[in-house]
Amino acid sequence: MDEAAALAQAKASGQQVEVTTARSEFTTTHANPDGTLTLTQSTTPQRVRQDDGTWGVIDTTLERRPDGRVAPKGAVVDVSFSGGGSGADMLR
Repeated sequence: MDEAAALAQAKASGQQVEVTTARSEFTTTHANPDGTLTLTQSTTPQRVRQDDGTWGVIDTTLERRPDGRVAPKGAVVDVSFSGGGSGADMLR
């Protein structure tokens, strides 16, 4: 939901409404019934953007990928490790 829609819904409902278009790995923005915005920012990631553009949970559990590399299930940075071999391209 964009900022204008969230502000309108917050005013009509009397409750905070998240501005989902402003969401990031580290921030959440809420529209308040009085027309102001509240930004909550974290020093650590709270969510991870998935390949399809949706938000998912952070999961550092390592898994083997279809290409043989090993990587976390859900991380903010795109990091992977070699699935084995001579050591070339160990970390990507």
